[in-house]
Amino acid sequence: MPVTKFSTPEKYEYLNGFDSFHESESIKGALPIGANSPQKPPYGLYAEKLSGTAFTAPRHENRQTWLYRILPSASHSTYKRFTDPSSPILKAKLNYEPQQLRWDPFDIDEKVDWVRGLKLVSGAGDPTVKSGLGIYVFAAGRDMDAKTALYSSDGEMLIVAQHGVLDIQTELGRLLVRPNEIAIIPRGVSPIHCLLRKANLVRFYPYKYDLGRFSVIGSTSFDHPDPSIYTVLTGPSDHPGTAIADFVIFPPRWLVQEDTFRPPWYHRNTMSEFMGLICGQYDAKTGGGFQPAGASLHNIMTAHGPDADSYERASNAELKPVKVGEGRLYIFYYSNGTPSGFFDRAKSVGWASGNLKADVGQIKLHRKMEKPKPFILFFSQVRHAKTAYEELKDVAIVEVVTSTNRQEFFKDVQDKYKDIQVIYRTSASGAVAGNFDAEFIEHLPSSCKFICHNGAGYDQIDVKACADRGITLTYAPDPVTNVTADLALWLLLGSLRQLNPSLCSLRQGNFKKGVPFGRDPEGKVLCILGMGRIGLALKARCDPFGIITQYHNRSELPSEQAAGARYVSFEQLISESDIISIHVPLNAETKHLIGAKEISTMKDGVIIVNTARGAVINESALAEALDSGKIGSVGLDVYEHEPMIHKRLVENERALLVPHLGTHTVETLTKMEMCAMENARRAVLGQPLFTPVPEHSGL
Repeated sequence: MPVTKFSTPEKYEYLNGFDSFHESESIKGALPIGANSPQKPPYGLYAEKLSGTAFTAPRHENRQTWLYRILPSASHSTYKRFTDPSSPILKAKLNYEPQQLRWDPFDIDEKVDWVRGLKLVSGAGDPTVKSGLGIYVFAAGRDMDAKTALYSSDGEMLIVAQHGVLDIQTELGRLLVRPNEIAIIPRGVSPIHCLLRKANLVRFYPYKYDLGRFSVIGSTSFDHPDPSIYTVLTGPSDHPGTAIADFVIFPPRWLVQEDTFRPPWYHRNTMSEFMGLICGQYDAKTGGGFQPAGASLHNIMTAHGPDADSYERASNAELKPVKVGEGRLYIFYYSNGTPSGFFDRAKSVGWASGNLKADVGQIKLHRKMEKPKPFILFFSQVRHAKTAYEELKDVAIVEVVTSTNRQEFFKDVQDKYKDIQVIYRTSASGAVAGNFDAEFIEHLPSSCKFICHNGAGYDQIDVKACADRGITLTYAPDPVTNVTADLALWLLLGSLRQLNPSLCSLRQGNFKKGVPFGRDPEGKVLCILGMGRIGLALKARCDPFGIITQYHNRSELPSEQAAGARYVSFEQLISESDIISIHVPLNAETKHLIGAKEISTMKDGVIIVNTARGAVINESALAEALDSGKIGSVGLDVYEHEPMIHKRLVENERALLVPHLGTHTVETLTKMEMCAMENARRAVLGQPLFTPVPEHSGL
């Protein structure tokens, strides 16, 4: 006899026994006789199965309950996360989604290859212990890049073709995979090159299998667990009959049973179910936009079943042998894990509802897979800011241009680059396509809305043509300031001290024999032509040497900003300076701003430093004045016809020349790359740009 004494009396009756089969009913005659899922349960109730074990579990371990309900549990509003900051059980990081989810297919993206089109939708288990699965869906329209390989060290790759053709080339052989076929690539084996023609995709050697060959014989008369489900491949767990992952298909088949089980039925399952529709129409989901290449997820114990229309048709259909599934195929991944995933990346685009007999809408959450990422085309490799480059891939597809010349790019932009939204360029990009002039801008696709230039000078880009096409130009002014001012100071001091003649003499074995005398910087008048960021930084560097600084801009700076420099006219700048340092941008107004006429009015022996743009000076006039002695020496980092340099400048020892090294340091180039990529990142995310050029600041 039980010895427990209770203060509250029992008010319910129970069925006795452990591990037994039990039946109970609230209304007499509510339980069907001889069938768990009849076509029409008594009293118009809905049959619903609660599975506590997998379909494939050994019979003696099989645990399930059949419920006959006024409404199935699938008829509910959406789950809402309960929030209680004091509850420790609510702080788990698992992104579990108990809703019924559905995704539309991706649009086929012609610029995305097999690797870049891969989207992780859901997964379960732990890759660190090689137990679990990851479910990826993608759409792609171009071949993988040459000499590119992909392999998985975590597990086997099961590839299901839905549309198009996959030509998979592995180190162990080649496979041509078409719709209705699957391919298995064992872990560690590389698909060396994947030739792809518009494909949607969801033994230790690569192989493929035609799902149309799978035998579907094996129907029964009553209560088969599910005669429409056929397991093709399985990844067994440590527990017999329960899989880490089962790959299951619903193929065309004959229904000859008296009770077909599905539809009509409703279900809650201990195994998570991810389904993809390869072709045709899913018979249990005839409404709501379920499409080929689409997918759905019923996470562990998430209630699901047919929509109301499908239920009604199946409940009233004539029970006779019939072939179903012609022209249709759907696949399932079953897992005993709890799939989590990137559900927040999908968009909710509507609800599919149907009225059941109790006039309660059956709720189906419909989410759309995220749109393909924006496309950023790089005209130069990122050499230093590698981390920022990799992070950019989280928000955009990034590719480096493969066109080798301007005309080839004009052809490619009609095909593989037709969807570019952002161009990343540097001053070296001209080697591929020349200047970004009006002709170049005119050839860009309408999708291109931003050019992110990695540099402070943008004279190689037609600013007006960009604006006319609705393209915003950004640049990278801040990173170049200090490093360019450093080089300008070095050229200035080197020219004063006649550094280049002394270096030439030394290398010729003459030591300092015949080397001209230099001059001290103290007391010299420096005039800065264009005192912006770099000009101000140069002034700050010259002050400790006792150099007197004057400047000329289009307009005078406020006194506090000029930092003690005296504003002079252009004519005064030309005639009063011992040293002229040029820091203006190159445009129609500044080209050949200094020519033979201006040089003729300069002091004899004047020193000219140029770290801006070569064409601001007429190079022929400069070379002639240097040869004549009118100009004492020059320090040049830029040239009128780069990379060509005037022969007479090269031959003159009083010309201190460097090959456009103004920003040629690891630290500065890293900052410039980061600045340009930050502009590109903001562009694709729709955020305010970091540094638009002044002409485009209002666009």
